[in-house]
Amino acid sequence: MLLEELGHTVKTYASAEPLLRGDWDCDCLLVDQHMPGITGIDLLEYLRAKGDATPAVLVSGGANGEIIRRARHLAVPVLQKPVAENTLMDQIENACRISG
Repeated sequence: MLLEELGHTVKTYASAEPLLRGDWDCDCLLVDQHMPGITGIDLLEYLRAKGDATPAVLVSGGANGEIIRRARHLAVPVLQKPVAENTLMDQIENACRISG
């Protein structure tokens, strides 16, 4: 809701599979680490291996050192839940700015 209130168009997916099956185009991916099917970091690694460089932010309620290391390798910030609204928006804007 926050993103929509700020004028962004938001598409949500219950898991990674519908996103991978669909024809999507976006400015930034906001990905939860713990979702049904594959994890958020696995999704981002898969997309990067396929050549997709869409900016992304990974959100987790309990990211461990391994997840953080993998995200750093992809140049994806990891935010720990709960995330303050201003922190979330700053990270999304920063991810888009770096890639743009």
